[in-house]
Amino acid sequence: MSDKPPAISVIIPSYNRDKTLPRAIDSVLTQTFSDLELLIVDDGSTDNTREVVEEYMLKDSRVKYIYQENARQAAARNNGIKHSRGEFTAFLDSDDEWLSDKLKKQIEYLETHPEFSMVYSNQLMCDSKGASRFLRYRNDQMVEGNILIDLLERRIYCSTQSVMVRSRVIEKVGLFDVDLKNSLEDWEWTL
Repeated sequence: MSDKPPAISVIIPSYNRDKTLPRAIDSVLTQTFSDLELLIVDDGSTDNTREVVEEYMLKDSRVKYIYQENARQAAARNNGIKHSRGEFTAFLDSDDEWLSDKLKKQIEYLETHPEFSMVYSNQLMCDSKGASRFLRYRNDQMVEGNILIDLLERRIYCSTQSVMVRSRVIEKVGLFDVDLKNSLEDWEWTL
């Protein structure tokens, strides 16, 4: 294993999602951009989450397992951030998955636009079987630049699993607010 930090740290918080977690993990490990570490933070699961992650760790050294007593999603993301080493950080929920070029497109954009701290993407909404349903936003609803007013007025919502942020920015703005107890803590953090 190299001591060189990866370009991207991907953080997946998980609580009792051993059935959906493999799809999330696979969608990270099959990204067209591969210079990454994958930190799976087990938030006190009582199912087979540990065993699922250990199987992946045997096959891919980029996968890391972090266990914590159940403290909810914001605390799990924070724990992942504290263990991350990448120049960029991306988040994925354990019941979601990414298209294969998500990280490549986002890191290329951030590398060519140093004035931006964060990027987000649209979301393809699917049913429980993974069948595509619709895009969350129309193209004319996607905004760039200073999006603070759009966020405050709830015209857009940067879902955490669509975000990639420069890790140095996280050091400035701080961690997720655990006192919000999974109630818009991601929206508050994005603001």
